[in-house]
Amino acid sequence: MDHKHSDDRRNKPVLDDRNSLYREEMAAEALPLSGAVALPEHEERGEQIDRRSRSEEERRESVHAGKVWAMFAVISSVLSLFIVPIVFGLIGIVCGIVGAKRGSAVAGYTGVGIGLASIIMSILLAPFF
Repeated sequence: MDHKHSDDRRNKPVLDDRNSLYREEMAAEALPLSGAVALPEHEERGEQIDRRSRSEEERRESVHAGKVWAMFAVISSVLSLFIVPIVFGLIGIVCGIVGAKRGSAVAGYTGVGIGLASIIMSILLAPFF
């Protein structure tokens, strides 16, 4: 009887026992993480990726807006060297500060510097003209 029982074990494939014990899902992380096809356990991860991409997009828009403010500051500050220095100088200073805070520090502070220089020169040179 032992001999017959050992023949049954020998003829029975080992993989059947193994497959019944291990029921794992394979390659779940290969699925795209969009809302319609994501697995429930991956939905939170997909939301984090969406939040991250939205924050990067908002940062890019903010930097672009900062560049616009900073370039307007430089233009108005240079204009203040020739026409109405106090008005255009103040516009250049304010726009330069806004542009620098929104991500375009070099151009923003350049506009602030030129605007300040224009206002100081106009105040110091006003008594001579």
